[in-house]
Amino acid sequence: MDYLTRLSGRTSDPGEADELLLAADGHFAFASEPGDGFLFDMEQEGDADLTVAQYSIGGSWENEGGFDTFCVATVTAGTYGWEIDGQRGDAYHSPFMLRPGHDFSCVAADIELTNFYLSQRALTEVARTTYADDRIEVAFDDPTPVSARHSAHIFSLANVASEYMRTGALRNPLIRASLFHSLAVSTLECFRLSSDVRERPLLPAERQQRFRQATAFIDDYASLPITLGDVASAAGTTLTQLDRIFRENTGGSAAVRLQRVRLEGARDELAARPAAFDMGALAERWGFRDEGRFTRRYREVFREGPGENLRG
Repeated sequence: MDYLTRLSGRTSDPGEADELLLAADGHFAFASEPGDGFLFDMEQEGDADLTVAQYSIGGSWENEGGFDTFCVATVTAGTYGWEIDGQRGDAYHSPFMLRPGHDFSCVAADIELTNFYLSQRALTEVARTTYADDRIEVAFDDPTPVSARHSAHIFSLANVASEYMRTGALRNPLIRASLFHSLAVSTLECFRLSSDVRERPLLPAERQQRFRQATAFIDDYASLPITLGDVASAAGTTLTQLDRIFRENTGGSAAVRLQRVRLEGARDELAARPAAFDMGALAERWGFRDEGRFTRRYREVFREGPGENLRG
């Protein structure tokens, strides 16, 4: 993953709000005279692949423009009506996507909004790995998820992304890579792709070869911010096939294997350290956003708490 960048700003001037969005790779124009109480407040963190942003925009206002990346927007408060290429929708608790090259405008008032942005390059790489098709160029037929269930899933993930940014977890490259993978795959599954994504089934010998390649890659690189997409790519398979292969061979998913190897790395580090040890820093270093979750998973796997491994 690339280096993390941060951007924040607060203004009651529409022109300054436009400038803040331009710095965030957006090309927008707020209405020159929005209603009383206009106040634009934003916080944003991310890298070249994934950016998470939170906006609080007071007053009644209109906006038009777009982003250079795929932007999935989730509105948690206020009123927000959007229009994209003549199609209209109400964004309150109903995620929608801003796609590069599509005309967008909105009318809104007093909103709280969380967006996540995925670069076209990175999302295309995930799509080609997920569906085993190097010809895919990511494009979506519709700005809304394919069903209410998919909308709820996207909304939930956006909340997770917002929490990660709020708590500083996004600054950890392992956690950021994992979040990117979850958001990218969910975006591909929850919004209707324009491409045919059928995949070829693997023969038994091919599945065993892919399993060996995937496990070797995980064992070698688990300490780095690799994602399941990276594992699938290294094994020359799709994410769907990768999951099926691991369940056939281990009874669990590739994600379980990756987490187990990271827990083993943490246990080895604990065994080599003195008793005075920052358990929270260790958990974060191995991709766990909080010490409590790390301790629970550690105990589930090793049948003892991580503190029991410290040398006195």
